[in-house]
Parts: sequence; structure tokens; C-alpha cells
Amino acid sequence: MFQVDYEFQCISIGLGIWYVRQLLVELVHGKRLNAQKFSIGGTPRKVLYHNESRTLLVLRTGLNGASSSSDVVQVDPQNGIYVFGFTNENPHRIKKCAVGRTRFTITCLKTFASRIAVGDCRDGVLFYSYNESHRKLELVYSDPAHRLVGDIALLNCETAVVSDRRGSISVLSCTRLEVSESPQKNLAVNCSFYMGETAMSIQKAAFRYRLPIDDDTDPVLETVYNCIVASTMLGSLFVMIPLSSEEHQLLQDVQEKLSVHPLTAPVLGNDHAEFRQRGTPSVVPPILDGDMLVQFLELTGEQQQAILTHALPGKGQHRPLSVFQVLQTLERVHYALN
Repeated sequence: MFQVDYEFQCISIGLGIWYVRQLLVELVHGKRLNAQKFSIGGTPRKVLYHNESRTLLVLRTGLNGASSSSDVVQVDPQNGIYVFGFTNENPHRIKKCAVGRTRFTITCLKTFASRIAVGDCRDGVLFYSYNESHRKLELVYSDPAHRLVGDIALLNCETAVVSDRRGSISVLSCTRLEVSESPQKNLAVNCSFYMGETAMSIQKAAFRYRLPIDDDTDPVLETVYNCIVASTMLGSLFVMIPLSSEEHQLLQDVQEKLSVHPLTAPVLGNDHAEFRQRGTPSVVPPILDGDMLVQFLELTGEQQQAILTHALPGKGQHRPLSVFQVLQTLERVHYALN
């Protein structure tokens, strides 16, 4: 006995439109099919079906933070990328504008303006641009390492945050290319962090918070942009905020001392740096560990001073660290996340 049902594969794009491709699924009696629900976000207002391309279009309102895009992008689980556009003659009709192929199965796709970022199960992150005049998808940047991509978030046209199935999250950015250069393995890894869990959803976010100056001054309202919120298969949430290079260097020095000092080092004596940078080349800067750094705020003034003056084994003397400067930086980060 056979039963026929429908399964939908979808990808989010701009302008409040979702593209959904219809796939026919054949169920054999006595066998179980694992179905998956998905949220389209916003409020569906109109549903259109395009018979020739078997495309279901859902128009939505009430979206938050959606990037603008003028094209409809389809993902084919047989490693194909399709770009569709609306015709000028009839806004209810769409036409296929371009087709691109990756070497391996696509796991996710995100867009930002004219940039299309594709993640697959081996080649990692691939950056495409759509050339409207030639109606062609062009590969412009690619991942320097093999990775099975969990999800991608585009911060802008040049920078992506990507998670892999081994439990790491990395920030990759474009390097400027000459016209004759090849796009192979030319994305640069800016920083990386081993979470120990697979992040299956990454979202770009912004946080607004009130930063108290002192007891006699009203709090200052500040906003942090280009933040990242990642949710994992085990239900954990990771929040990441950008730091200036000076703040990062200061807190990295503090983190190194916290990770080896008897008051704050891992209980079992594990190498904190080796764990958080697992699978990452040593030349790649680390994403700082908030759980490690927040311990500094829980110490007494005497203990904080002892941490900052603690000599690191096998390393030369660090620049002097001020307790006040460290507290000021950590409190700003703490208020941004709370």
C-alpha cells in the first residue's frame, strides 16, 4: 500500500517572500517518515502557486530584521542554486534567471543585498554574486577549510558567521581580489570558538542597554550592532558581541591569566585555550570565553589584583593591567549581555 504526501523545502529571502519548493514523497506502508515543521516567521498574507516552476510563494508581513533582496532564491537538495525574478509584464509570474551548482549537498543558504552565501556538507562557505546584466551566478569567495556547515549568518556583504557540525563557530571575511585571481579558498578566518555543541541556527541581532557611569550620573543608553545569537541542538544559547581590537587584546590577556590561576582555572586542570580553539590554527585569534571572564567580577579586589599580577608559565612579562580598566571593560560587556 502506498500513500502520497507532500514535503516542502524552504529558504528565507528578503521583501517578505518565502520560496518553497514542492517535493513528492512516497511513503511505504509500515515504515516511518520523520517529518519536520518549519516556521516562516511574520504573518502570511497571500499564497501564490506558479505551475510551470512548481513554486509556492508566501507573502508575509510583520518581519523583523529581514535583509533586502530583489530576487527569489531556490535551493535544490541535489546541490543546485536557482535564482528567480519577477517579470515586468506580470507581477504574478516569475522566471528563472540563473542556475549554479556546488560540488556537494547544500545545507543552508543566506542572502544579504546582492550577496548569496551557501553552506554545503564539505566545501564549507561559498560566496556568490548574481550578475544581473549577464544573468549569471558567479562564485567570488570560498572557504579555506573543509567544514560541514550547520548554519550561516551574514553580517554584511563581506563577512559571515558560520557554525559547523563539529561544534565550532567562526567569523570569515573576504579579502580583496584582483580581477585575475581565483576565488578558491580565499576567505579569511578572523576568529573562532569551539562550543562543544553544534549550532543549528545563527541570527544577527542588536542589543540596547543602559550603562551606569556612577552613582550621581544617569545611565547612558548604548547600542551594540552585529551581535550573534546561536542556538544549539542541545538547547543552549550563545550570544556574541563585537569588541574593538584594544578591548579584545586587554580581555585576552586577562583570560589567559584566569585560565591558569588556581582561583579560576578549570577544576580538572584542563587546558582552556586548547579546548576553546580545538581544530583551529594557532594563528587564528580566539573568540573570548565569557564564562571564564565573568569570574573576574566575582572576585574580591585583592584577588583581582593577584590575578592580574600572576605570571604566565613559559611566557614573557605582559604589559601591566589595571584593575579599574579591566572592570570597566567587563562591566560594559556584562551590561550588554544582561
